Amino acid sequence: MGETRLRDYWESPRWRIIGANGMLSASGLLTGPILARVLGPSDRGVLAYLVAATFLFSILATMGFEDAATLTIAEGKVSVGQLLRRSLLLATPVSVLSAAGAVAFLPGQFDAHRSIVAGLLFVGILFGALSLIVEGAVTGTRHLEPIVVRRAANGAFRVVVVLALLVAGRLSIVTAFVVQVAVVSSGVLLLPALRSVGAGSRDGARELGRLATRIIPTLFGSLVLMRVDQLLLPHVAPVSQLGYYAVAVTVAEVPQFLSGATRQHLLSQLTGTPASELPSPTTIFRQQMGPTVALSALLLVCSPFVIPLAFGEPFRPAVPAAVVLCLAQVFLVATNVFDAVLVSLRHVGLSARTQWIGLVVNVVAIVVLGHIGALGAALAALIGYGAATVAGMRYVARIRGPEPASA
Repeated sequence: MGETRLRDYWESPRWRIIGANGMLSASGLLTGPILARVLGPSDRGVLAYLVAATFLFSILATMGFEDAATLTIAEGKVSVGQLLRRSLLLATPVSVLSAAGAVAFLPGQFDAHRSIVAGLLFVGILFGALSLIVEGAVTGTRHLEPIVVRRAANGAFRVVVVLALLVAGRLSIVTAFVVQVAVVSSGVLLLPALRSVGAGSRDGARELGRLATRIIPTLFGSLVLMRVDQLLLPHVAPVSQLGYYAVAVTVAEVPQFLSGATRQHLLSQLTGTPASELPSPTTIFRQQMGPTVALSALLLVCSPFVIPLAFGEPFRPAVPAAVVLCLAQVFLVATNVFDAVLVSLRHVGLSARTQWIGLVVNVVAIVVLGHIGALGAALAALIGYGAATVAGMRYVARIRGPEPASA
C-alpha cells in the first residue's frame, strides 16, 4: 500500500513537469557560462534586456487569456477557435506596441541592429503570448504530457544550437536572441494537443472574455515575478551591472523550474475546489516549498565558488547579487504558489492585488537601491517578492476562513 502511494506520488504530473522544467533550467546553466564568456559583461547585459523584454511583454500580450483559457477549457465552455480568435485580436496590437517601446529604450550600444531587434522582438512577443495561451488551454485539459515534452525539447534545443553557434564562430547577441525567440515561441506547436476540446458556446466565449478582463490587472502586477528589474536596471546603473545581474539570475533562478511546475499543477488540480476544503496557508507553504528551500540553500553556498569558475573571473562581482537572489527565490516560488491557489478559486482580484503589492514595492526599491548596481537590484527583488508572499498568504487565509473548532 505504502509502496503504491509512493509510486503514485513520484509519477504525478507535478513531478513530470518539474523534471521537464529542470531540463530547461539545466540548459540555461549549461549555456549561461558560454554566453557570458563570449559576450562579456556589457553585451551580456544587453542580451538580458532583450530576453527580459520578450518574456515580460509576452505575458502582457496574453491579455489575461492564459489563465482564462485554463479555467474555461477545464469546464468545457469554449472552443480552440474561439480562444485563438479573441486572443489574437488583442495580442497582435499589444505585441507591436510592446516591441516599439522596448526598442525605444534599448541600451545605446545596440543602435546598429535596432531594425533586426525590433522584428525579433515583435515575433518573440506575439508568438510567446500565443504559446502561453495555448499552454494555458492544454493545462485546462488536465493532460500535461505535451507541456512536459515541449519544455524538455526546448532545453535540448537551446544547448545544441548554442554549442553549434559557438563552434561555427557565429555566437553573438543577435544569434543568441534568435535562439531565445525560438524557445519562447515553441508553445504554438502544442495546438494538436487541443483536438479533443469541444465546440464551446457563445456564453462560454463571453465568459472567457470576462475572465480575461478580470485577470488583466494581475498581468501588470506579475511583471514583478518576471524580471521587470532587468528592464529598469540599465536606466539607473551601467549596462555592465545588468550583465552581472543576469549571471546572478542564471544561477539563483534554478529553483524557478519548481515554481512554474507547482503553479501549473495547482491550477489543474484545484480548479473547482471549494475554498473551505483548502489546507491552511502554512500547510500549503510547507507542502510545496521544501525542495525550493533546499535547492536555494545549496546554490547560496555554492555560488561564490561556481560563478568565477564557470562564468569567468570578470563576473566575480555577480556573487553578492547571486547570494541575495537565492534567498529571494524562496519568496518568488511561494508567491507563485499562493497566486495559483487564488486564481484556481477565481479570486483573480486578490491575485492582482498580491502581484501589484510586490510590483510597487519592487519598483520603488530598485529606484532607491539601483545605484548600487546588481546587488541593489537583487535586494529590491528580495523585498518585492517578500511583500507579495506575505500578501498572498494573508489573502488565501482570508478566503479559506478559520479552522473549524475541534469537538
